[in-house]
Amino acid sequence: MNFGENPALEFMIKRLEFVFSRDDILVATTVNQSDDRLCEFLNSRDIRYLRGSELDVMDRVMKSARLAGRPKIVSLTGDCPLIDPYVLKRMMDNFDKSHPDYMCNFIPPSFPDGMEIQLFTLNSLDRVGSLYLNEEEKEHTGLVFRNYSELFSTNYEKASPEEFFPGLGLTLDESRDAHLIGVIIDYFAPQIDFSCKEIISFLREQPHLLSINASVERRRT
Repeated sequence: MNFGENPALEFMIKRLEFVFSRDDILVATTVNQSDDRLCEFLNSRDIRYLRGSELDVMDRVMKSARLAGRPKIVSLTGDCPLIDPYVLKRMMDNFDKSHPDYMCNFIPPSFPDGMEIQLFTLNSLDRVGSLYLNEEEKEHTGLVFRNYSELFSTNYEKASPEEFFPGLGLTLDESRDAHLIGVIIDYFAPQIDFSCKEIISFLREQPHLLSINASVERRRT
């Protein structure tokens, strides 16, 4: 789906490029035929990708991390086109300062849904590879770190007061979400690096917009 001239994933990647180079970005998609079109698009944009199991997301992430060869890994889901590059940079800085095996920003929920960020070390992912994972742990990337707290050190990022809005849905799940996300992107255009704080400020000034997708049910990571 396009937002302006950009498909949702490309818009997300352009926001990430305020933090990363394109060489640092790798899309972990599936071997399903339905994702062939996605891979054609990624090839056309020179975006690296890896294909793996649809259900074993953790395996895809681990293989992608090894392919990337970086000592620290940021994991994001492709349905979060409004991910905040400034929150991401802050978390990366805090990750470097505190040196945990795992960090996320949605326990307990404080940011809007759609701002979920997870960080791991490559070393900790290698250690996960020696564990038996249940189906839920395979599907939800960071769950194994939270379930095995005796094996992994964890840290959790909380939203600032200006970023606090856990009831706000900014994930691209349904057409109603696309409507709201499109309104937000159009409002800030041509700027694309607007922050979570700016999104919340805009929506609080236009509270009628919150009703667009308020009834969509969410499932947290």
